[in-house]
Amino acid sequence: MKKATITSEYGGFSRELSGIVEPVGLEILNNSLYNPNSVSQSEARVVEVPVCLALGDSDRVSDLTNPQLQALIGAQ
Repeated sequence: MKKATITSEYGGFSRELSGIVEPVGLEILNNSLYNPNSVSQSEARVVEVPVCLALGDSDRVSDLTNPQLQALIGAQ
């Protein structure tokens, strides 16, 4: 089991969130997060990683839609 620490990139919420990474599949998705232009990261790939948030943290962000996040995933 791996622990995840999540922060907001643009202030969508304060303080870090914590959670546990759920099993990750082997599928690597095409990049649909960025506009494909010469200055974007159009060659980036996306791996969806489900994270089960701690109960109190889940309540804090339950009303957010599509926040931009950074997640640090490490061994516990």
